[in-house]
Amino acid sequence: DGEYSDFGEWSECSAECDGGIQNRVRQCDSPAPEHGGADCEGRPSEMRQDGEYSDFGEWSECSAECDGGIQNRVRQCDSPAPEHGGADCEGRPSEMRQCNAHQCPVDGEYSDFGEWSECSAECDGGNQTRTRQCDNPAPEHGGADCEGEDSEMQGCNNHECAVAVAVDGQYGEFGDWTECEGCGQNQSRMRECNNPAPAHGGSDCSDRPAEEIRSCPCEKLTTVFEMKEHENIAASGTASQSNSAYKAYAELAIDGDTNGDFEAGSVTHTRTPGADVFWMLTFDSPQYIKNVVLWGRSDCCQKRIDGAKFL
Repeated sequence: DGEYSDFGEWSECSAECDGGIQNRVRQCDSPAPEHGGADCEGRPSEMRQDGEYSDFGEWSECSAECDGGIQNRVRQCDSPAPEHGGADCEGRPSEMRQCNAHQCPVDGEYSDFGEWSECSAECDGGNQTRTRQCDNPAPEHGGADCEGEDSEMQGCNNHECAVAVAVDGQYGEFGDWTECEGCGQNQSRMRECNNPAPAHGGSDCSDRPAEEIRSCPCEKLTTVFEMKEHENIAASGTASQSNSAYKAYAELAIDGDTNGDFEAGSVTHTRTPGADVFWMLTFDSPQYIKNVVLWGRSDCCQKRIDGAKFL
């Protein structure tokens, strides 16, 4: 039977770049087949070939559903595979990329309930509530809202109410008087029905006035003004005005002092009857005079003021 000898040297490459072909051959002469022996088995020549990658396969499933994962794909060095000492495939047999980089959704969870609110009634049953927030954590990135109710209610103060006793209202103290705008005007002050305020059907203070009104006090004449010199006041002497008051009746009076009978008095008198007898005061500014008193003598001359007029 025939046997191949060793392969010879490789031939020169058929191309200087972009891939060429080399081959080598061997002879079926070690020994050659004789006397009906079988031919050599195998190829008499072979071609040396560098490996080339096939196309990449499909990307693998992402390693995470969100917040960033990894997927990869591979290719085989079989298009063609290196043969007879040919170079391996150049480059990486696999590649990797990021995937599902979007943020993961966060489902909301409730925090603990807060304090109960104040009861809506002091007796006979009321309600109170408490709430909780969907913030532990709050839903984010499309996450689901919190499951369940965010508030709850319960009954409270279920004991019976005592029978309420009516309380009649009473006034408190008056406030300050309003400011007077002038002599002869009025001023007022108010009080409120709050001491106590009416409760449980008790009567209010409407049967008594809430407002009090009074006349404004006028300033009394306290300045001494000079009388006119031409006044016909007495048979002799010069009339004058003083601050002395007869028996403390008047705070200001006109005192003639023309007769020793009235040495200590605060009066002006005349001995001459008639329509031309008068007294007159001249003031530097307008004055409000509330009262004028004619004080008659008790000894002889009361009739002298009968029919007296004030002009």
